[in-house]
Amino acid sequence: MYRQDFVDGIRTWCELLDFCYDNDCASCEDVESRDTFTDWIESNLVSWARNDTWEDLLERLRDLENIDGYDYYIWDDYNGSYRPVDDQDFEIYKGYVLQWCDEECVWDDCDDEEDETEIDSEDVVDVDDDFQIPDEDVSFGDLFTAGVSCIRAIDEEEVKQAREQDMAFAEFNKVICRR
Repeated sequence: MYRQDFVDGIRTWCELLDFCYDNDCASCEDVESRDTFTDWIESNLVSWARNDTWEDLLERLRDLENIDGYDYYIWDDYNGSYRPVDDQDFEIYKGYVLQWCDEECVWDDCDDEEDETEIDSEDVVDVDDDFQIPDEDVSFGDLFTAGVSCIRAIDEEEVKQAREQDMAFAEFNKVICRR
């Protein structure tokens, strides 16, 4: 397959996952099917019923009902649950696969491109051997010191603002407590 054929031809999750499977690409390995999502729910349902209150269980099932009905899901480590994939996810993962294919040189035209990049002697530009890189006006040490000074000033300003907010909150509490 040519790179452009991939870009133009892969339009669905099914096509992207099939391509990854056929080419041993692990870029989409965390995209799961509806069956995996259903198995995860079924394997956790009993432990949820034992460990959650009925209100928590009801809320969890309602949350799952809101994301049910999609073909593919991604595990969300932050929430500890699956979430359905969307068009933005598809473009991101398609980009991951493109990057992997470029690095692994899996395209049919990959060898042809390497031959085309040979340098002709006519294209080589002579470089003046006497060229000198000019000295910088500011030393590295001065740049580093200036950066540290800026960070300290920002930190001091943040501390000052935090103190002012604490004092305002204390005043607010005094007013509230008097009532």
